[in-house]
Amino acid sequence: MAIFYSKTTGGFYDTGFASYDLPADAVEIGAEQHSALLAAQASGKVIQAASDGTAEAVTPTIALTVAQQAQALLLAGLTVTTTGTLALSAVALATNAAAQSKIVAVMTAVNTTGVFPSAAASWYLLKQDGSLLSGLTLVQYKALATAILDFVAACDLVIDGASTTLPTAAATVATA
Repeated sequence: MAIFYSKTTGGFYDTGFASYDLPADAVEIGAEQHSALLAAQASGKVIQAASDGTAEAVTPTIALTVAQQAQALLLAGLTVTTTGTLALSAVALATNAAAQSKIVAVMTAVNTTGVFPSAAASWYLLKQDGSLLSGLTLVQYKALATAILDFVAACDLVIDGASTTLPTAAATVATA
């Protein structure tokens, strides 16, 4: 008894079970390898041809739509580097829904009154790791919040189908 794998058909042929006209590219594999491949397939892997024509089990790759990629960008955050009075180098700022809500609320207060809520002297933004980027002046906050909201808006255009161009998840922001 012998078991063969064919790259062109993607199938196994067990000569102990039946007599086959084997495809020209059929390669003999052992019963142990066949069992291991079937076990891997049962655990979610995909069987495909290796470069040498034998079978291998691989983790399947899932192609995300451009809208799904934009959603993933929002969850991953915006990496910001600043020039000017605030020295940030590749700091990941949160852009998820909770962070967006906080920014919109603070920016509404700033645009209405010209100051932070409760007339605070400084404010903060959420970092992607959950910590705070605190002590921001009004000018620094507005510059960073604008960069975040621009990034979010660009992602939303893709999610809503109005664009197919994914934004860059990194920005350099001048903070006066």
